[in-house]
Amino acid sequence: MIRVLVDTDLILEALLNRSGFVGEIQPLLDRVDPLIERIQMYVTDVGLQRIKTFTSRLQNIEIAEKVVDWLKERMYTCSIDGGMLKKACSSALIDFESAVELVGARNLDLDAIVTHKPDDFAEAKAFVPVWSVAKLWERLNLEGIISANNYGLLVKDLLALQCHKHPDSEVEELESDRALQYLGEVVTNELNNIFQPQQDAQDNSSLERLIQLGVSQFWAGDLKGALHCFEASAKLDTMNPSYLLGIARTYKEIDRYIQAFVFAVAALSHAEDAQPCSRAHSLIAGIYHELFVYTHRLDYGEEAINFYTKAQRELPQDCLPVWNCISTSVWIFRQAENLTLEEREYYLTRARDNLSVLKKVAELPESNWSRYKDRIIADAEQVFADLGDWWQQAIEEMKIGHGA
Repeated sequence: MIRVLVDTDLILEALLNRSGFVGEIQPLLDRVDPLIERIQMYVTDVGLQRIKTFTSRLQNIEIAEKVVDWLKERMYTCSIDGGMLKKACSSALIDFESAVELVGARNLDLDAIVTHKPDDFAEAKAFVPVWSVAKLWERLNLEGIISANNYGLLVKDLLALQCHKHPDSEVEELESDRALQYLGEVVTNELNNIFQPQQDAQDNSSLERLIQLGVSQFWAGDLKGALHCFEASAKLDTMNPSYLLGIARTYKEIDRYIQAFVFAVAALSHAEDAQPCSRAHSLIAGIYHELFVYTHRLDYGEEAINFYTKAQRELPQDCLPVWNCISTSVWIFRQAENLTLEEREYYLTRARDNLSVLKKVAELPESNWSRYKDRIIADAEQVFADLGDWWQQAIEEMKIGHGA
């Protein structure tokens, strides 16, 4: 649940139909969009009095009272007392009405102030995030995508996997209802973090250096430093899928699977180009693969293959998603629960069929086979162990020349 204070001037703009912001805020005020269920909106009682005064001058007192009652049905009232007004008087904000709203938002510990005049709250960003209406909709859309209704059933198994990887850590055993609540808490906390803007803006070159530093730290094993760089980048450009993927990948590396899944899905929802789409699909597939290896549940294995296949479709020249489909199929052949002999043979055949696909990918001029050949062969020697001469021959063919 997101709790925001809506700037009175923004409400007046919409009620008086003065600007293009009406189209953005009207769905919030009308509460017609299902996403509105995820938000609690507040307005100060001082702001309501302003709205009443303006409306009564333009219309009449009866209409003004109806407008205020209509707003109260849709928004919570933030009461402003004398002590809060004194704090507003000493605020660094130039605009006094904005200072009053800042004090009110801080008093209720709200998640953000929503306004169409961010300059009026320039000094407030150190205390409360300041969002445009568009930014608020971005946040609501993200929470809608990563909702308990869509992914809540994964939570218990993801936490169990995390506990399995780190048996000394304290991971709470969650009932189904509590698991859904936990997912909501994770989503809200993590998105609150990246929607909290940096106090100091950075130019594109500085942002690029920040990303490069994060990548360097990731590969050097400084995952805490890498996570800090990727999060700082996301705060400056929240909807950039590359930054969200950096966060997701780092979380997966430290076995915080729920956070990794949340940010991978968020990245996928905003990825338009083939490369970030493919990487997001592969990252989600990797989480499902680990869940399968841990639980031996066939549905997790199938989801892994499904997402690896989507990743390969986005980047046909990338051999890694194809190899991961092969590897996952063999893992299912070996480990899936309650498979008949015919079903097990099906997955082995599926792996063989994908070897033909891998060979075709490896022969593409733009293929990355030469880059990942040694890594794939090393994995294949382990994955295909004890599967017979045919599979050993496949490995030998991989080692020869460019083909798979």
